[in-house]
Amino acid sequence: MIRKCLAVALLLCAVAMLCTGCVTQKVFAQVLPTLENEPLVTLRPKDTPVVTASPTATPSPSATPTPTAIPTESPEPSVTPVNTELSAEELASLLDGKIFEGDVPKNGLHCYLTFDDGPSKNTEAILKILSEKGVVATFFVVGDNAAKYPDKIRAIAAQGSCVANHTQSHKTDEIYKSADALLADLNAGKETLNSILGADYPTELMRFPYGSTNKRCRDYREAVANAGYRYFDWNALNGDAEHGANKRSANDLYKQLKETVKAQYDKGNDVIVLMHDTNSKGTTVEMLGDAIDYIASLGYEFATLADKPMN
Repeated sequence: MIRKCLAVALLLCAVAMLCTGCVTQKVFAQVLPTLENEPLVTLRPKDTPVVTASPTATPSPSATPTPTAIPTESPEPSVTPVNTELSAEELASLLDGKIFEGDVPKNGLHCYLTFDDGPSKNTEAILKILSEKGVVATFFVVGDNAAKYPDKIRAIAAQGSCVANHTQSHKTDEIYKSADALLADLNAGKETLNSILGADYPTELMRFPYGSTNKRCRDYREAVANAGYRYFDWNALNGDAEHGANKRSANDLYKQLKETVKAQYDKGNDVIVLMHDTNSKGTTVEMLGDAIDYIASLGYEFATLADKPMN
């Protein structure tokens, strides 16, 4: 009896297995074509963020959405021409009042080149450079030297430059003993110049040897002015008479002149440049042309002190 039951059980299991196989085959037959039509899944690298597409909003019936065009290149910006015809004052305003060397020169400034102690063997060379550059200067000459070289005095005046009085002797130990001694020497220098250039040549323009601020003569300034003289010092120089000047090159002198002139230019001042016309000042002649070019590049107009009022 037991054997019959086992045989029936085995038979039922066999039938069940056959039925299951048929069902599985039908399921794969239905599912496989669907899987074959599905796109392949692309694996993304680790840590790559998943981008979720934003749902497309349904436009309202009353408004038609404007499609957004994606330009391939940025359009060229519109260029407005810049007015470069600016005056020095307008440019200064744009630059907060700052004008730099090499920019638009300032207008209305004057440069007064001055040469003390001549005439000398260098006078003709100085006059030649002045003429080539089309500028003039003021020569404060010593009467004793003028008497020795009257033709050089006349050449200065003929070039258009101004001949002025630097005393007759330039002997400061004697002329600075008193106001009377100084005035006597100035009057002698005046007579010497008038004897060469004529009585009508104006000779009231003078310069104190070593300047009017020199402690040996500064107390005489009022007496000089009361005698009818006009005197001028300087606010720029090339240093050709300073300590050790005989060892300085023309380039050294030019550099100092540029520095001192630029300092006055930055302040908007006229400039009076001190140089010397003596036999030992060949380096002054060498640098003079470049100095004039530099000063002109700043916009200075060259003039003599003949008509300049004394401050």
